[in-house]
Amino acid sequence: YQPLINELQRQAPRFARPTSLASPRSGASVHETRAARDDDRPGRSGPSSSAAGDRRRAIVLVTDSRVPSGMGRQMLTLARGLADRHRVIVAAPEAVDASWLLEAAVAAGLEAWPLTDGSPCAQGDMLRRLLATDDIDLVNVHAGIGWEGHAAVAAARQAGVTAVVRTEHLPFLLTKDREHAEYHASLPQLDRVIAVSHGVARSYVAAGVPPRLLRAVPNGIDDPGVSTSASEVRQTMGIDIDAGLVVSVGRL
Repeated sequence: YQPLINELQRQAPRFARPTSLASPRSGASVHETRAARDDDRPGRSGPSSSAAGDRRRAIVLVTDSRVPSGMGRQMLTLARGLADRHRVIVAAPEAVDASWLLEAAVAAGLEAWPLTDGSPCAQGDMLRRLLATDDIDLVNVHAGIGWEGHAAVAAARQAGVTAVVRTEHLPFLLTKDREHAEYHASLPQLDRVIAVSHGVARSYVAAGVPPRLLRAVPNGIDDPGVSTSASEVRQTMGIDIDAGLVVSVGRL
């Protein structure tokens, strides 16, 4: 995750935090709105750093996927890496196969924003309300496939978030004209599209995404802290110490 952390920090000076951000509903600053509406916020869990006066830059990592699986694991890895220097919130649907992501975020000491287990539009509306009552610097929308995430991107812009970034975890796989149109209509709302490999990035350029908008940042992994030597691993697996060995890492 370090390359993505570096990219976010490199872009940060472009998005200076305003001294007062107006609430779209009342005209009050976010700080005033937050103080006045502590009891009227949509649901959230985990430590509330904003209420404690945390002045670090605040980043929301959000997915509207009801089955975030491996993408959710990558979001957690990134969130833990960012949490040393930033306030990090993980937002995801409160769905049967997505609630683990929220629970894991809280267990890691992060804030979690449960979104409604409904349509993307309903999720987007809830996300917009959460963002509008907080002071968020950057929203990073994670998409498992191209039709996901558009409502979250729109919600972030409607809430007045300064920077909105979208991470693509798969190549461009959209086949329907309507899906193509919806995807390209969302691009002007984005400050960056992050692809998890150069191959993924090339697929989006081929689909018409402007190269200036794209950055290829490989997925990171947590340090496994493996202390076992190579010879011990080979011995355990019954592999001769001098035998050639090819390892393929993947997921079915």
